[in-house]
Amino acid sequence: MDTRLNFLSRSPASRDSVIVLFQKNARSVPGSSEIAWKTIRHCGDGHCHPVAFPDQLEICTGDEFGNYSPRIRVAGGDHFSVMSTHLGGKLAFRRRSPGRNEVEVCNDLRQGAFDLNVFRDSRLLWRRRSLPPQQRTVFSFPPSLWIGAIPGARQSEPLHAHTAAAPPTLLSLRGVAS
Repeated sequence: MDTRLNFLSRSPASRDSVIVLFQKNARSVPGSSEIAWKTIRHCGDGHCHPVAFPDQLEICTGDEFGNYSPRIRVAGGDHFSVMSTHLGGKLAFRRRSPGRNEVEVCNDLRQGAFDLNVFRDSRLLWRRRSLPPQQRTVFSFPPSLWIGAIPGARQSEPLHAHTAAAPPTLLSLRGVAS
């Protein structure tokens, strides 16, 4: 089910601001970064911008050549593996661990690293870069969003290179429908 939000600008300087919505992985993972999931630009004082925040996540792998696997829907407790096939590496479902919120992806290839990409509403939400063979990564996103004014930020790009105008604000979406 989607959570329906409405961003309402109350700042006279907001036409020049870049408002960024993003999520943080509940697990600390080396090689990952927060991504500007959604950006709101040029929203004048008194104007609003609707935002749909669906529960559903999708994952895919990517390589250094710009190739991506098909996206697969995921849920908490899912375990995936990238394994060798006669056509190359393939992302495949392994098992489900009921009652868990985390999603796990293992690189079961003998050689070759890949990037793991997580999407929400067809927008990049999080990325784990260069997962080496025989390693795993885990992610879990609590029902919350971070929001802040971050000059220069661009949708679907990492935020680590940008400095927020003020500390971002955490919005809990637990139990919120709209």
